[in-house]
Amino acid sequence: MPKVSVIIPVYNVEKYLRQCLDSVVNQTLKDIEIICVNDCSPDNSLSILQEYAQKDSRIKIIDLKKNGGLGNARNIAMKEVSIIIVCKNSKDIIRPSIESALKSNPHEVIVVDGNSTDGTREIVDEYKERLMILTDPGKGIAMARQIGVDAATGKYVFFLGCDNEIESDSISRLKDYMLKKNWVYCGMLTRIKDTSTYLGFCNNERWKYKIFEGERKIVGTPFIVETRILKEFPYNTNLKFADDTDLCERITNAGYKMGYSDVVCYEILDNSVIELKRRYKMYGISDAEFYNKHKGDWSFCRKLKSLLHPFVSEFLLGLRNTKGFFTKISIKCSHRIKI
Repeated sequence: MPKVSVIIPVYNVEKYLRQCLDSVVNQTLKDIEIICVNDCSPDNSLSILQEYAQKDSRIKIIDLKKNGGLGNARNIAMKEVSIIIVCKNSKDIIRPSIESALKSNPHEVIVVDGNSTDGTREIVDEYKERLMILTDPGKGIAMARQIGVDAATGKYVFFLGCDNEIESDSISRLKDYMLKKNWVYCGMLTRIKDTSTYLGFCNNERWKYKIFEGERKIVGTPFIVETRILKEFPYNTNLKFADDTDLCERITNAGYKMGYSDVVCYEILDNSVIELKRRYKMYGISDAEFYNKHKGDWSFCRKLKSLLHPFVSEFLLGLRNTKGFFTKISIKCSHRIKI
């Protein structure tokens, strides 16, 4: 059995296919199989694949007789992963999130809409042939996520924020990283896509010093998790905002491991003071909700740890990992980039 299977979805790419195949067949690792899925290409892509297959026995061609777009290819490339996107009133950011999810070729993409009133649902409905679209009663993120989990049929669930955008191979690399670490739950490193403004640059640096590779007790969205874990530890649907925190604590208390990978995702929200204020307000509500749920059972030390969490995560942890942060933002400021 080959050590590595390389899967190449092919559709109407005759101009670039030879370059792609040459880069794969010339890899230093020779013990590989190369599976090319031709999705009924109307150009000469199939002929090129057949030409290369005659020269290299490692190349296997799957020639789909009926064009199914990315749907048929995704069943081969990532047949085990269900992507869930929870959204509400997200019309300005939902489209790139959905499109980046579809490009990942997962088993399925499930969008759970919280009765949006700003046109989000209309945008989601444009993709109804390629998505499973569900509606939650608007009782909070935990309820919406559980609705998605209950509908998911993949071995793994990947939660993608409606404000996140990912590369086409991100989920595959994330899953491989998680399995290599023997974790059951693995997150991505959030970064800012647009760093051309001073606020965007500073926010990106903040993410770098707050979220970095390594094992953790709490991991935020986006993340991949084994579906069996979510069946064993369902979301507490009484919580509106503290869904990730509560879920992660129950999973790690049971002895499972989780953490952040080296795979990057991008946040596509507006880098404005108003948006940052809204986000930090949501973080505060989440921390308060989690504290109020558990304070009756916690020791004094555990209560203190929870109360100090915002200060530790946003300030002390950042200071520990600054490595020239203030120098960087000072230089950026000196260049007088427009806010």
